[in-house]
Amino acid sequence: MSRGNRVVGFDLVFDNLVDLKDHPNLSCFPADITNDAAIPAAAGDAGVLVHCAALVHKRSSDLSRENYFRINHLGTRNVLGGLNPSRLKKIIFLSTVSVYGTIPPGTEPDESSPTRPDDFYGESKLAAEEEIRIFSGKHGISHTILRLSPVYGRSFLLNIHKRIYLPGQRCFYRLGEGNQKLSLCSVNNLVEVICTGVA
Repeated sequence: MSRGNRVVGFDLVFDNLVDLKDHPNLSCFPADITNDAAIPAAAGDAGVLVHCAALVHKRSSDLSRENYFRINHLGTRNVLGGLNPSRLKKIIFLSTVSVYGTIPPGTEPDESSPTRPDDFYGESKLAAEEEIRIFSGKHGISHTILRLSPVYGRSFLLNIHKRIYLPGQRCFYRLGEGNQKLSLCSVNNLVEVICTGVA
């Protein structure tokens, strides 16, 4: 928005955008992506789609396979259906490393690694990736799929404190030999990558 771009957002709630709600280049529409009729008409004006809506682990009282696919797969299909392919130039989709399933110790997946999701979240996000590929291929639209590790930020630290600090945050503690790894992605780095991809 600081570069003069108009941003149109649609989501169930916008509580995390309080500081931006009056920005002249931002329009927010309440919409449930599982309802194709709820996708705002303004989505058809988009030149770039950044799709990050999803049901993730433990964020719902309904973690059934049906609900994961309803939100992550069908929701993606509905979002794509609200776009105008003749205007759209780029799709950036935020997926997850969960599409790889359980990663053997000592290995790091990359784009050539086989996908073997072992939970409903990973399965539904992999299905959403395929929707992106089909849509992009059909309309000749460039797309980028980012398979992210858990994303954290200043206001969203997951359970990092519980993982690395003793109660009271007084000191760091070590488990076993101290060789454990936790892959995390900073929201600041993610925003930078997305803005670079949009430019």
